[in-house]
Amino acid sequence: MNIFDKEFIKTLARDIARPILEAIQDFINQEDDKKHSQIGLIPQSIVLKELDIDWGTLDKWEDEGLKRYEPPIENTRKVYYDRDEIRKFLSLK
Repeated sequence: MNIFDKEFIKTLARDIARPILEAIQDFINQEDDKKHSQIGLIPQSIVLKELDIDWGTLDKWEDEGLKRYEPPIENTRKVYYDRDEIRKFLSLK
């Protein structure tokens, strides 16, 4: 095997880059968690994305007792959930 073989160099670069990219992605995810955890509430869109669920599932969870938080301003569409309440809700099932 020639150490200057293009395929070997590509494989080596990929093997070296993968853990670095995974570490960067983990760091970004942790920063996102910190950003949304300042007051413990996270937007509905993030809940749907992080838990890989759809609107119908979240609606059923609310029917079963998961509390939603909305600003007290009329016609405000932003909905939030408490991360700890989601964890408790999921552990009860």
